[in-house]
Amino acid sequence: MGCPAGTFPAAEKAAAEVISLPVYPELTDEMKAFVVAAIADFYK
Repeated sequence: MGCPAGTFPAAEKAAAEVISLPVYPELTDEMKAFVVAAIADFYK
């Protein structure tokens, strides 16, 4: 958006602290495995 850091302090704090996971009944085992692998790769 081109806004300097600090323009939206509450949103920036939440973005640094929160992880949103896809959770819904139609998630297949393959989709769940992909999400888990992506999270594991991020933290390696």
